[in-house]
Amino acid sequence: MTWRARTATIAAVLFLNLVGLATAQAPTGSIAGLVRDPSGAVVPGAKVSVVSAATRLVRTTTAAEQGNFSFPALPAGGYEVSVEAPGFQAGVRNAEVQA
Repeated sequence: MTWRARTATIAAVLFLNLVGLATAQAPTGSIAGLVRDPSGAVVPGAKVSVVSAATRLVRTTTAAEQGNFSFPALPAGGYEVSVEAPGFQAGVRNAEVQA
């Protein structure tokens, strides 16, 4: 790797680290929960998504073996939370992240 290419790579890494520090100051919160069926049994492997009302940004995760899920570091605002699992009707709820 040439000196110029190495310098550009280091500068890019430094810039990304600084951007990470700057965004860490933004107010954030989280949405977490437990996916259960109507009988109260947990539903592992359910697909859980959150959609920001302000930006329409979508994040998706899968419920863990114990049925729990978490979306950390979400910007403050309104979200639509949806859950899908084979053999079950999809569910949708609204949530508000307050930071």
